[in-house]
Amino acid sequence: MENSEQTEQENPTNSTGHHPATHPATTRIKKNRRFVRISNRREWKLKKEIQKEIEMGKKTVLNLSNRHSIDADYRLLGKGLKYCIKPKPHSTLQCKQDIFTFARKLRLKEYFFK
Repeated sequence: MENSEQTEQENPTNSTGHHPATHPATTRIKKNRRFVRISNRREWKLKKEIQKEIEMGKKTVLNLSNRHSIDADYRLLGKGLKYCIKPKPHSTLQCKQDIFTFARKLRLKEYFFK
């Protein structure tokens, strides 16, 4: 009994015959752990930037209304006066069609509701 315990202590291997430190699953976990840390750092940095925008908005905005502003409002206002949302691209064909239908509705109203 003592001989088998001594050999296990001298040569620590698990049931698959691999050393615990060099087992493929162990090294995979260690590699994944590194990427988890990096992604956590990115999330932390993003949260920090969001908090900075919210604080900037709270410094620049004086709420005179009865409406309670939420953090999203302060975050948007914290971007500054030059912040502009990029407009959606529009189709010239769709624009022409909308103008045509609007003009048609006006002509029909003029004709029937004179």
